[in-house]
Amino acid sequence: MTAIPAPVNGHWTAADLDRLDDTYRYEIVDGNVLVNASPSGRHQRIILRLAQLLEAQLPEGLLVVPDVDVVLDPENTRRPDLIVAAAELAEQERFAAEDVHLVVEVVSPGSMNADRVAKPAQYATCRIPAYWRVETKPDISIIEYRLAEGSYAQAAPATVTFMTGEPWPVKISIADLHPLRRLRS
Repeated sequence: MTAIPAPVNGHWTAADLDRLDDTYRYEIVDGNVLVNASPSGRHQRIILRLAQLLEAQLPEGLLVVPDVDVVLDPENTRRPDLIVAAAELAEQERFAAEDVHLVVEVVSPGSMNADRVAKPAQYATCRIPAYWRVETKPDISIIEYRLAEGSYAQAAPATVTFMTGEPWPVKISIADLHPLRRLRS
């Protein structure tokens, strides 16, 4: 079992992430370190599908980055399932919130409250322009959040086809996110 070192100055900061081993997935919320369970295989397949579909529709100069730290402020980091950022930042180990164009979270049993309540509030406060939440039960759906006057406006769940024009045009068939479906080249 890997021991987590004590925080510097009694609370965790984004800078402390470098002191943690990469055995687990960590987030820092209000100066407290959270250790997250590894996602299920189904969860990972949905992320893979979405990343492939999304990357094929990105404008020049943007790229999809899965499972990476996003620094919201010195005492808050999140590790979204995937983000979209400028391609020129591809080599970064973690991203500042202001460099993120889109955050996507796939809801798991252990992340429901965070993905539905806490994370959208934090991402909106940091002015990340778009947040998509992928629900997996009872069926797969995508819920889009767009930044408007400092908070997110939530759209109705897309259960057949997800379409948006912001922050760029995207069209995704929800059936293509099914973890057992093979995508055609």
